[in-house]
Formats: sequence, structure tokens, C-alpha cells
Amino acid sequence: MNPVRFRKLRLPLLAGLTLLAILGAVALLVRREPLTADQILAKRQWTAEELSDSLGRAFAPQTNRDKRREVLRHLREQLQKYPAQEQARIRAEAMRRAMNEYIRQLRTLPPEERRKMIDGINRGARKSFEAVSHLSDEQKKRIKSQMNSPEGEAVREEANRIMSSVLTADERRDLAPAMRYWINTVREL
Repeated sequence: MNPVRFRKLRLPLLAGLTLLAILGAVALLVRREPLTADQILAKRQWTAEELSDSLGRAFAPQTNRDKRREVLRHLREQLQKYPAQEQARIRAEAMRRAMNEYIRQLRTLPPEERRKMIDGINRGARKSFEAVSHLSDEQKKRIKSQMNSPEGEAVREEANRIMSSVLTADERRDLAPAMRYWINTVREL
């Protein structure tokens, strides 16, 4: 290539490469808006990242409420396309995201709404504890097996991390009844 011609192309090439680098960085750093329920139901090809993100959002409160059951059914069908080990990893990541989204939503609520949400969490934990006594031995064994799976361990580790390092002292105090019920529920299994 002619050196004079190369010098003339050097600046436009450098500007073009810089622009491409900036656009690439923006594309990687900008978080996409979550999909709507209709978009989720229409989507047929999922990456593991997309699936864990959408499952995590679907598990969290106040998301996809209008078609939640349909969305969860569709996402579970998509999850079945992955090998068992990858499914467990995706579900664990989805639960991690759901727990963190739950905390984020809790913190953005006005105090009265926050109190209602915490009361609902505590009531739900109590109902789960009461329901354990009505389960058959086979059902208890299946739940215990799920809890002891690598996926269950990942969820427990994330819950412990959130309790010890993410929640404030006031949040831990407010959620203490639920924690006691959950611990007792596990003991009953």
C-alpha cells in the first residue's frame, strides 16, 4: 500500500475504530429493559443468561402479574431444552436474581406498602410451616432432596449472604418471624 494513501486513511480508520469501540462498550454496559409477558411468551430461542434473568423477574413480586402462570410455564418449557446440570445452574441464578429483586423492590416501596409486603412474607412463611405437617413422608423426602441438591444449596447460600451482608438491621428484624418459620419448616422436613 502506498504510504501517502495510508496516511490519508489513518485518521478516518482511527475515528471509525474508536466509534466502534465506544458503541461496543455501550452495548455491553447498557441493561436492556425486561421483556413484557407477551414478548416472553412469543420468544422461542433463549440463552442461559436471558432465561435466568426472565425467570428471576417472574419469581419476583410485582412483575408479569397479568400472565404470570403462563410466563412461568413457558419459561419452564424453555428451561427443559437445557441439560439437567445447566438447568440447575439457571434456576439457582434465577432464584438469586429474584431474591435480590425482592429486596430492591422492598426498599423502593413507601413505608406503608413496605410494611404490607413484609407482613405478607411473614404470613407466607407461617403458612408454609403449617403446611409441612400435612405433607406425606414421600412429599417431605422429595422437598428435602431438592433442598440438598446443588441448586438448593446455591439458593441457601444466596439467602444467607443476603441476610448477613445485604439486609439492614431493621430489615433483618422485620423479617425475623419469617426466618424463624423457614428454619422450623426445614427442621420439620
